[in-house]
Amino acid sequence: MVVDGGGEDLAAHYEAMRTVVVQEGLPRAGLAAALLVSQGMPGWMRGWRACTPPPAPARAPARPTMPIELVGVLAQMALACA
Repeated sequence: MVVDGGGEDLAAHYEAMRTVVVQEGLPRAGLAAALLVSQGMPGWMRGWRACTPPPAPARAPARPTMPIELVGVLAQMALACA
């Protein structure tokens, strides 16, 4: 299995393209197949990486929200202590 530095599974993309070539012919596989034929596997891998958008940045986990009922209870407790 070929995996690039970004964790993208290039083997799955290659197999999908290969399936199209086998079932429908080389012209139906598009530019990816043309790149593979003309530049070989290293050229195809570079081309795939160049055309793949970068991964989305990791999002911070959402903070849990406090139910409105709990806010009311805490407010009543604070007022009772005042």
